[in-house]
Amino acid sequence: MPPAAAATPPTTAAAMKRLNPILLLLLLLLLPSVLGVNGTAPRNLCSSSSSSSSSSNIGGIRCRSLSGFAAALLPPVAAAKAAAAAAAAPRTDAAALLLSLRGGQQQQQQQQEQQQQQQQQQQQEEQREDGQLLEVERQQQTEEQPLQQEQQQLQQEQQKQQQEKQQLQDEQQQLQDEQQQLQDEQQQLQQEQQQQQLEQEQQQLQQEQRPQQQQQQQEQQQQQQQEQQQQQQQQQQQEEEENIRLRELLLLSVQSELRLVQQQQQQQLAAGERPLVTVYVHPRNIRHWRVLLHAPSSSIYKGDTLQLAVSFPDDYPLSPPVVFFLDPSKYIN
Repeated sequence: MPPAAAATPPTTAAAMKRLNPILLLLLLLLLPSVLGVNGTAPRNLCSSSSSSSSSSNIGGIRCRSLSGFAAALLPPVAAAKAAAAAAAAPRTDAAALLLSLRGGQQQQQQQQEQQQQQQQQQQQEEQREDGQLLEVERQQQTEEQPLQQEQQQLQQEQQKQQQEKQQLQDEQQQLQDEQQQLQDEQQQLQQEQQQQQLEQEQQQLQQEQRPQQQQQQQEQQQQQQQEQQQQQQQQQQQEEEENIRLRELLLLSVQSELRLVQQQQQQQLAAGERPLVTVYVHPRNIRHWRVLLHAPSSSIYKGDTLQLAVSFPDDYPLSPPVVFFLDPSKYIN
């Protein structure tokens, strides 16, 4: 083999076997300082689980390679550089490795300081900008404050003017209401006066017309009385005429019957017979009769004559002849 082939670096596993004692010593020396700078190891390269059987176990932390162990002790950037240095020179001694680790630590501190400075600068810039904004706002407020005061003063003056205007309107409205009330009262008084005047005129007219009305009423009453009297007279006259007519009719019929009865009695007397009953009728009132009963000689009355007075009521249906009649001229009062 050529000489270059003899200088070929060994594999990673061989390097791990050679560097185990050195790494253990380095771990014991640098672990407190490293933990003080970075308290936790990255979780992507080393973990406390026991799932990987091919990884190395140092101090209870399982790492997959030496570069992973270095990455567990250093920040990501410094760990990458340390891993590259370890892979490139696996036969370096402990001092070189220590210097490399310390260089990574210093670089990390510098980066942190730079980040802190940048953050401080950014905070200062933000504070300065905030202060400028506050100053601008204060200036605007100080500039706007007189304007606001003027606006408030104007608003107050406008409100005062509006209040005064409203007060004037209220006073005017009150005056209008009072005037309207006075007009209403005057109108009411006028209406009452007109009503009183109309009532007085009506009363006067009634008083003037009252004698005429009374006279008219009296005349009407007299006329009604006269009409009633005339009606009564006419009715009485009609009744009298009707009574006379009926009486005449009855008298005519009675007279005719009496004549017939007289003829029969004369025939009986001429034949020697005597009637049993003889009736005398009043010549002016046919309802008043006088009746003579001639008792036969064979009776207990021994031929005596009994005399009776008969008066028929007005509503009695009289229709002669009832008994034998004689001449009315023989009526005895």
